[in-house]
Amino acid sequence: MKQLIFRVLLLVGIFSSTSIADITSNLEVHYAFDNNLVDAANSNNLSVAGGGSAAYEAGKIGNAYTFNGLDNELSNSAMGYPDLTTGTVSFWIKTTNNGTHSLVIMGDAVNDADMDSSINGISNMNAGGITVTSAGINDGNWHHIVFTFDGTTNVYIDNVFKQSGASGSTEIDTYLQVGGYNNSFRFSGAMDSLRIYSRVLSVGDIAELYNEAASVSTSNSVNVPISNLSYLFLILSILGIVFYKKREMVNT
Repeated sequence: MKQLIFRVLLLVGIFSSTSIADITSNLEVHYAFDNNLVDAANSNNLSVAGGGSAAYEAGKIGNAYTFNGLDNELSNSAMGYPDLTTGTVSFWIKTTNNGTHSLVIMGDAVNDADMDSSINGISNMNAGGITVTSAGINDGNWHHIVFTFDGTTNVYIDNVFKQSGASGSTEIDTYLQVGGYNNSFRFSGAMDSLRIYSRVLSVGDIAELYNEAASVSTSNSVNVPISNLSYLFLILSILGIVFYKKREMVNT
């Protein structure tokens, strides 16, 4: 019996020391783009800035926003989040665009791009002052883009760390522009699940966001969130040990 208790406590210790992903804490903005421009986190809703009309298509998770590259970029000039000196930006994009086009621009004035991301040229990706060459994101497939900033910018593409460098200015508290910058550099493609955090996400958090798309099903099947699999395995392991020990006691 003492051996049984020891084994159970050992399993509990192993799994309790495992870092559990957190994709909800300090979430300042979340645009799911499911046929609307609503911010599900704090009501910082977007509006069409270029005079065109909102458009949607099938996304990576539910639906996505379709940028036409002409006149339907998005913006909010009175964001309600705090002055961000530390944070994370996460989104999915799909494009075949080869030009230089803005993705997510944040600043404290309409003409400021204190923290920005863009496609630059045939296959380069700019994020927070960092240029990732040969990013390979304009192939018409969905790609997950994440960049964190806290004085240093770290860029991740499809759950893979790509590059790091100095962040530069991060006085971000008022303006958000998506898919264009001041009626120029307009993006042609689709974007899904844009999130902005007021903290640097861990590698495990970023992996959770990337894998979130795989756990969402369009069928009626039931999916277990990846972050809960550790708990499930722990429970099954404990039950297995208890069952095994009971059988040992009966046989003796």
